[in-house]
Amino acid sequence: SAGEVEWLLSGDAASDYAATIPLIDESDPNGSRLLQKGSGAGHVGGAIYRADSGAYQTILSWIEQGALP
Repeated sequence: SAGEVEWLLSGDAASDYAATIPLIDESDPNGSRLLQKGSGAGHVGGAIYRADSGAYQTILSWIEQGALP
């Protein structure tokens, strides 16, 4: 469906960054697809990390600071 997002990482930093950026919303960091899917919203595999986890907070901080490579 249109709501599904396939996010596959290759291990190549440039390719993985390019695949990740479309999932980032700098105007609404908490609403970024990357964080939403990672915390279980719309992710068939369930939550990978909770919103109060260190991993979530690290990614949120990265997005808030401009999601630079």
